[in-house]
Order: sequence, then structure tokens, then C-alpha cells
Amino acid sequence: TDGTRAAAAAEVVVPSEPIHLDRPATVRHTSAGDGAPRGQSIAPLDAPGASAAANPAAGARGRRPRAMASEPPGPALRHASPSLTWDEPPRRFALALRLAGSAAFGPLPRSSPSLGGAIAGVWPRVRLELAAGYHLPQEMQRSDGQGAQFDAWMAATRACPRWRVQPIEAQLCAVLHGGAIRGSGRGLAENRTSRRPWLGLGGGFAATWHPVRAFGLWIGVDTLAMVIRPRFVATHLGELHRSGPLAVRGGAGIEWVFL
Repeated sequence: TDGTRAAAAAEVVVPSEPIHLDRPATVRHTSAGDGAPRGQSIAPLDAPGASAAANPAAGARGRRPRAMASEPPGPALRHASPSLTWDEPPRRFALALRLAGSAAFGPLPRSSPSLGGAIAGVWPRVRLELAAGYHLPQEMQRSDGQGAQFDAWMAATRACPRWRVQPIEAQLCAVLHGGAIRGSGRGLAENRTSRRPWLGLGGGFAATWHPVRAFGLWIGVDTLAMVIRPRFVATHLGELHRSGPLAVRGGAGIEWVFL
């Protein structure tokens, strides 16, 4: 009939495609009114991941987090914030030279400025140092013009454990100071010069700021118990000077490091 022929003419025949059992079937929709985009893939319900696609929340709950490979932290992570550390450059030994000015209380009658230097062997955890200096002359006179002039030479050794908080290095030191004090008479009937040894033991603290690896600014303070205290006397005047039982020495300087 005419109605049957019209229905047959309106029917669209879609060629069938082979079905692959190893991949999801693809359904091509010919009608634009069913709401599905053309060429959409539909996975079978028993295919892996199908339930997760249908229910994202369930897929998220069932998914195990992937284990991340552990990697050693790089330099940027290791040094992201300053921390107390023994870390050192690869070299195991360095030589340091220092020029410094200082002031000392105790060996001479008054505070005495001094100039000197030091040489140090620097290892990753310890620093061994040998220093020397000269205390500038100072005079001690009575009202009648009689008295004496004193100056001193000193040498010191320091053994210091080291800590680094970049770019600052801190040291706690065991120290040994010694040397000779020279006293020369002034205005006396017979002006003589005498030299007497002095020795002190104690501890100290020092810090060095390194804006660059080969150069630093140094400060340090030593406190000493005087083991040998020289005494100077003059005929008819008695004692002119005796070193005190304690001595304090503080200084500042610049340092070069040869790596």
C-alpha cells in the first residue's frame, strides 16, 4: 500500500560493522534528538573502569594512590632554610690567614691595644690556630715623674670545634696564651729593662662571617686565668706592676681562606 511504501522509504539502513571483542563497541546514532553525540563509545559494564566511569565517587574511593618514587632531596631542598650543620665543601682541609686588632685587660697595667695575626688549619669539624701579637707600650708614672713603661709580646694557640650556619661559622675554643712583658724604668736613679714571662689558660668564642668562601670578617673573645703573673718592682718605690689574676682579650679582623 501507499503507507507501507512511505514507511519503507523513510527507513534508513545503516551498514553493520564487524564487532571486535577486544575493544568497546561503538554505536553510531542517526537521530539528533536522542541527546547523545555522534560516535560516542560505550564500554561494556564488565569492562575494567566501567563502574568508575559510571560512578566517579566510587572510582575515587576504590582507587589506590600510586606510590611515588623516593628521590634524595636536591641542594635546593637541603638548604631551603638555615640550619645548624656539619656540612662542608668537598675539600677536607683549608688554610686560613688573619690580620686582627685587639684589646686586652689584665696582663698590662691598663687596657692595652695590640696588633697581630694568625694562621689556622681548618678541617670540617675542627680548627687549630696559632696567633701572635704585640701590645703597644704604655707608661705608668707617679706624680714625681718616676715610673716605668710596659709593653708585651704574646702568642696563643686555639683548638676550636666548628659549627656552620651559612654564611656564619661559630667556634668554641680552648685557648692558651703566653708571652713576655717588658718593663723599662722611667725617671729612676738607675733605669733598667727587665722581661718576665706570663701565661694564661682559658676558653673563648669566635665567629666568622663569610660573604664569599675565600674571605671573612672575624670577631673573637678569650677569657683567661693567669697561671704566671709577672711582678715588677723598683728600689725605694716598691711594686710598680703585677699582672691581674684574670685576663680578657677581644678582637676583630679580616681573614682569607685558601681552599
